[in-house]
Amino acid sequence: MLDPIDEGVVWNYRLTRALVAAACGAGLATCGVILQSLLRNPLADPYLLGISAGASTGAVLVALIGVGGGLVSLSAGAFVGAMAAFALVTLLARASGSSTGTGQIILAGIAGSQLFNALTAFLITKSASSEQARGILFWLLGNLSGVRWPSVWLVCRWRSQAWRCACGTAARWMRLPLARTPPRPWASRCGVCSLYWWAAPRWSRR
Repeated sequence: MLDPIDEGVVWNYRLTRALVAAACGAGLATCGVILQSLLRNPLADPYLLGISAGASTGAVLVALIGVGGGLVSLSAGAFVGAMAAFALVTLLARASGSSTGTGQIILAGIAGSQLFNALTAFLITKSASSEQARGILFWLLGNLSGVRWPSVWLVCRWRSQAWRCACGTAARWMRLPLARTPPRPWASRCGVCSLYWWAAPRWSRR
């Protein structure tokens, strides 16, 4: 049995952070499954296609401009940035040739990711104060220190809705002919590395 202090630490701090981290990881795995199924490419994921980089740029812009003042405004900025990055990647892929294949989309995504990462670094360096830059970098690295049970219910509710939407539309986007061959499994021989998003989408399929 745990004493009241240890029970409070486990129940109010450790467990909430673990549940939110698991829900966020499941959401990223779902995004990976959808993108890999659409593009028929085992490397496709929100990071490689520039979507995550665009979301970071949008959130940083909102933080620097000072629009709003909370999680909702940051989330809205991240969503707008992600959509802008996706639109830019699509335009770059179409401009690369007459036929838009998965190779063009992947290459355009890499270019878009580097572009938005550079833009984010430029904004932080030129526009943010030292205190703002420290807070933005801490946010970009990921922070679960302020997670409490209301945040757990909010994240899990939206995560379950997104999962239901993905499952309900899976029969449609699985039939989109964006590639001729199904994805083949790839493996990293670099040992322990941080690229777990290669494996997470495949685990979520099972």
